[in-house]
Amino acid sequence: MKRSLLFAVLFLVAVAAFAQNSAPLAQSRPTMPQPPAGIGLPPGLNLPGGLAEGFMDTWWRDPATASRLHLNEDQKRQLETATLNQRLALIDAGADAMKSITRLGVTLDAEHLDEAAYNQQIGALSTAAAHIVQTLGEMAVTPRKVLTYDQWTQLVAIRRARRASTVPRVPGGSNQPPPALRSPMPR
Repeated sequence: MKRSLLFAVLFLVAVAAFAQNSAPLAQSRPTMPQPPAGIGLPPGLNLPGGLAEGFMDTWWRDPATASRLHLNEDQKRQLETATLNQRLALIDAGADAMKSITRLGVTLDAEHLDEAAYNQQIGALSTAAAHIVQTLGEMAVTPRKVLTYDQWTQLVAIRRARRASTVPRVPGGSNQPPPALRSPMPR
């Protein structure tokens, strides 16, 4: 129980920090905050169909990628709107989790343990964590819902090529990406 609670707390703190400390991109038009470099799914966690690959970035803002995918303005708008709403939902869920953690600490530090209050805060923390997971899932699948199948497969190929070009090569080694970076999507 303690280990699960500690894991949940660490996870929620990391998500809350990501959601609240994102810095805006310097562009000519107002944009939403960007996640810090390296934020994404934990190493080794693969989702089907390339869903985990770069789902927290804003690749549609890259003119070369947008052109290569033949994105129209409506698709860009849909991606922008969904990403903003999902990031705001992450901020709210992270704040709810932090409130539950704070209340849980107060409950545990009291002279007499109020078991009902403890259970209520565990339930609130569980609900916030579930909201975070659901929102992350929505963030991962949004591009697939907005893009056509051809655009989606091309985006996956672009991400693979980009990832392959950034994987350090070992002289005399197999030069294969580590297992955590290999995509489960069949070729």
